[in-house]
Amino acid sequence: MAPPHEKKSTQKSLTPAEKQARSQQRKEKNFCMNQKLDNALSEVWKLAEALHKDLGTNSVKYWYERLLQQSSKQRQSRQTSRWNAFLSKETRARNETLPPGAPRPKVHDFAPQICNLWKAMSKQEQVAATEEELVQIAGVKEMKKTASHSVALNAFHDARALLASVQSQMESLHNRTGLEMLLLAVRADAQNVSCPQIMRLGSNATVSVVSKSKLITKKLHEAVAPCSVSKMFYTNFDMHITEKYGIVVVNWPLPQFVAPGSIDSRLELQTLYNAWLSGSTHFRCLSPSETETWMQQRFSTQVAAALATSPPVDQGTPDNSSSGTPADAPALLPDTSSTMPASSSTTSVPATSQGTSDLHATLTAMPQTGIFMVSGAPLVTQKPRKQRSDKGKKRGPKTKGPTQTEITPSASD
Repeated sequence: MAPPHEKKSTQKSLTPAEKQARSQQRKEKNFCMNQKLDNALSEVWKLAEALHKDLGTNSVKYWYERLLQQSSKQRQSRQTSRWNAFLSKETRARNETLPPGAPRPKVHDFAPQICNLWKAMSKQEQVAATEEELVQIAGVKEMKKTASHSVALNAFHDARALLASVQSQMESLHNRTGLEMLLLAVRADAQNVSCPQIMRLGSNATVSVVSKSKLITKKLHEAVAPCSVSKMFYTNFDMHITEKYGIVVVNWPLPQFVAPGSIDSRLELQTLYNAWLSGSTHFRCLSPSETETWMQQRFSTQVAAALATSPPVDQGTPDNSSSGTPADAPALLPDTSSTMPASSSTTSVPATSQGTSDLHATLTAMPQTGIFMVSGAPLVTQKPRKQRSDKGKKRGPKTKGPTQTEITPSASD
C-alpha cells in the first residue's frame, strides 16, 4: 500500500467551460461583497453626520474614524492570570534594582528564571504573592475602559504597528530577491500626529537625496565658519554665497549645477555624493585679492550684458552744441573694450592644461558665477531675467494730461 503522501489525487479536473463558470461566480461574489461593504460604509458615514449634527463637536471625519476604530476595540476582556501578574511583578522588581541609565531588560529576558521560581512555589504561595498585583492590574484595566478615546493617538499606534510589519516583510523580500526598495510614509493633514518615516533597503542602494543635501550643506557651514548661512543656494549661487562670503565651488562633477533633488539619474547622484565625500569637489574660500578680482570681473560681465540688451541708438553724429553736455566731457561709463571679454566668452570653455591648479588665472580670465567644473571652467547657472514686453518697440514722449485753456485778455481790457 502506497504511503499517504504518494497517493494520487482523485479530484476531478475541470473543463474550460467549468473553469470559466467558476471564475464568473467568483467575480459576481466579489462584486456583491464590495457593493455591500460600500453600502455599510455609507451607513457609517450617515451615523457620523448625525453625531456631528447632534453633538456639534469635532468634524464628520473624526466621528467616522471614531466609529471605525470602535469596532476594533475588544468587547470582553479575559481574566488576568496569576502567572502574568507574578511575571509582571518580578520583572518590575528586578528592573528597579538596576542603576540609573542602565538598559532595562524585557519580560522575555527574565521569563525562564521567573518560571522556575513560579513552579517551585506552592498553590497558597502563588495566591499570596499575586493578590495585590491582581488588584493593581484590575485598576489599570478599569482606567483604560473609562479613559477618553483619542482618534489621532490610535491612528498613530495603528500606523506604527503596520509600518513595522511592512518593514519586516520588505526586509524578507530583499533578502530573498535582492530588490532595493524605498518606502515613504507622511501624514495627510495636521491632525495626524504620525511622524514621517523613510525606509530604504539595499546594501548597495544609492544614498538618499536627503543625505546628499545634508552633506553639501554641512560642507558649506564648515567653509563659511565662523559666519553662518541659512541654507545652500543653487540658483544664483554667486549672489547669495560668493558675493557675501567669498566662497566658490571647485570641481563640480555634473554638467549642470542643480540641487540633488532635481537630479533624476542615479549614476549622477552617486557621482555627486562620491565627489563630495572624497573631497574632490569642495568649497574654496577666495583670498582678498581674488575676491576683488572676482567682483570687478562680475561687474564687467553685468555691464556687457546690459549693453548687449540695450536698444540700438542713432549712429549719426550727435549735436553737442544743442545739448548741455560739452564735447570734451568725460564718459560716465569706463571704456571696457580692451578689458571686457567678448560676449561669446560667457559660454565657451577655453582649453587649459593646468585644470584647477591655477584658480587665480581662471578668475581673472572668465566671467564668474562661483561654480567651477572639473576642467576649471565656470558653470553658468544664473536664472534668466524676464524679458520686457515692450522690448524693441519705440517709445514716444510721455502723454500729458489735459491742461486748462489760458484766457486771452480782450482788447477792451
